[in-house]
Amino acid sequence: MSNNASVFYSSGLAIQAIGIPLKRWLATALDALLALVAVLLILFVYDFETALNDFLSLVNVWAGPFAAVWITDGVLRRWQYDAHAIHTSDASSRYWGLGGVNVRGIAAMACGVGTGLLTINSPLLHSWLSARLGGTDLSWFLPIVVSGAVYAVLAGRRVRGEVRAG
Repeated sequence: MSNNASVFYSSGLAIQAIGIPLKRWLATALDALLALVAVLLILFVYDFETALNDFLSLVNVWAGPFAAVWITDGVLRRWQYDAHAIHTSDASSRYWGLGGVNVRGIAAMACGVGTGLLTINSPLLHSWLSARLGGTDLSWFLPIVVSGAVYAVLAGRRVRGEVRAG
């Protein structure tokens, strides 16, 4: 319980950080409720080990592309971010994007997730392309490469321009 208190408090902050307008205690309570539902489903509806293996086999599909976009953005910027602008949560920030969303990042991540779904061979999901490749699972590697490359192409010029503008 003591470990989860800090985890839920932090995840409540993450809910606020992505723009969901909830008070901190309500965001934390919402996250705790969602976690409770997930735990009850796993304990009483699914086998825990199967649920865990299925979840872990699908993490590559979204986590790799997410990390690739983040790392590519950092590399393009030479890890130089405007400390004030990155914490400004309105249209005056250079990092605001379109309505607060980095559309290029979302597009690159979507390309990576799509690649992951096309190349996965896991206990839960077997893609047709993986089957054509003899059961080869490329979802641990290829989505990362695709997302990073797509983000570099879509956002590279703009991001490097922001770095030069200072």
